Formats: sequence, C-alpha cells, structure tokens
Amino acid sequence: ARAYDSLTTEDCYKREAIMAYLNTVEKMLNQSSHQCPEVRACVPYKEHIEFTAGGLRSVSRIQTASSCHSLCQTIPACTRWSWNIARERCYLKTGEHAEEQQRDNFISGLKNVEYCS
Repeated sequence: ARAYDSLTTEDCYKREAIMAYLNTVEKMLNQSSHQCPEVRACVPYKEHIEFTAGGLRSVSRIQTASSCHSLCQTIPACTRWSWNIARERCYLKTGEHAEEQQRDNFISGLKNVEYCS
C-alpha cells in the first residue's frame, strides 16, 4: 500500500487500517490453502543431452533415467547425471560447471529437480 499520495497528511493511510487489511488477506489465504489441492510441478528430462564436465563415476546396468536420477540423489557429491540409454549406464557428475553436449541415446538431469515420469 502507498503510504502517501502526496506530501499532505490527508492522504496518509493509518497503520491500523493497513494491519486490518493484511490480517484479512492472511485469513483468506489460510482458508484458500485448505480448499485448493496442492499443485505439484515436474520438469521433463533433458533428452539428447549429455553433461560432459565433472565426471564423478559411472554405474552400469541402470535401466531407466529415473533410476540414474535416484542414484545421484543418494550420493552427496553428485550434482547432476547423464544416462546412456543404449548402454544402460549412469554417469554421475559433480561440481557446478554443467557443460552440455548434444548426444543421441542420452538423457540428463540435475540432482534436486523433480522430473516427470
């Protein structure tokens, strides 16, 4: 809310009026959060992308991108991952430098992102 429309005190909003308004808004928000379902957003995987920098380690016999993502989440140093579809191999990556390269048969993602299945 604006405190002043001009430099006169006639246009000044009283603190009590503002606080009453904010309390009303807060009550409305609290009521609406109980009525509205929680919206969960997901992000699609990065298809045909391989993260090339920051190799941590690779694990074979990983059958899905989701499994590779889950594996990354269990390793503290892992920050991102790339999964080779044809080789069923998960490449775990570390560090902040996320260099991307277009590559067939790869799906990649970040550790702390909720991906769509």
